[in-house]
Amino acid sequence: KKDWVLFIANAYHLMRPSERDNARRIDKDIDTKSHIAKQNLTQFLAMVRQYLATNQDKIFIYRPHPAYAMRENENNELKKLTRQFPHQFKVIYANTLGDWILASQCCLSFHSTSGIECSLAKIPFYLFRTTPLPDTLDYSFYRHFPNMIRNEEDFTWLMRTGGKPVDPSLFAQHYYLQDQPAYELLIHWIETHHDQIDQAVSRQHILRNQLKAYSKDTLRLLAKLPLFKSYFQTKQDGRWIRLLQTHDDLLDPAIVDALCQTIRTIIEEEHT
Repeated sequence: KKDWVLFIANAYHLMRPSERDNARRIDKDIDTKSHIAKQNLTQFLAMVRQYLATNQDKIFIYRPHPAYAMRENENNELKKLTRQFPHQFKVIYANTLGDWILASQCCLSFHSTSGIECSLAKIPFYLFRTTPLPDTLDYSFYRHFPNMIRNEEDFTWLMRTGGKPVDPSLFAQHYYLQDQPAYELLIHWIETHHDQIDQAVSRQHILRNQLKAYSKDTLRLLAKLPLFKSYFQTKQDGRWIRLLQTHDDLLDPAIVDALCQTIRTIIEEEHT
């Protein structure tokens, strides 16, 4: 039985120049993040290739980020790895991220909030940061994070031991602000500022929103038809996926056993 190692990819390395230009309006550090993400991905794939050249005890699952998932088909390094190690390195889009987390022995990522789900599922999660990400650009709950892969020695240790889960309390600040649940603070802010909000809404504005909502409902309905669904799935913009609600990364214990069996079937079919 081979252990499954899940790599949770992010979208930084896939963003095109025009998309980075748009993202720069809300994130002035997007170029730095993109550059560091590309370096880490290159180093991760190099370590995987070196490991698989002498070891056959792992199956690496590369899970693309849903925002630009289909663009990974253009990644030559991924193509080379899947051809060189067809039974031990797989790029798989099927099923939700939550399912893969529960089916894996350990998970790695350069930059992903999935560490929270992994901690709740008691699955070891490690940040792959051979090229460091400055604290000022990182999520606050990943600063001084204990599970970190900084070099080849760390990677080899993780492959040998399987690592260990992190305590969910490390992510408490993701849910709480100033010792209060974040949603309580938001509600308080809304109630405080409610009287200051301009309540004037024109009929034209309401009609525009209604038409927009009807259009979205129509697209979701069309997406249930095989012809339209196959077309929408070829779109490389993650906004289509979110609009059509064709994926769900939430953990669902009620169906996870059946989904894990489906995942194992996928792997077994790839072996034959």
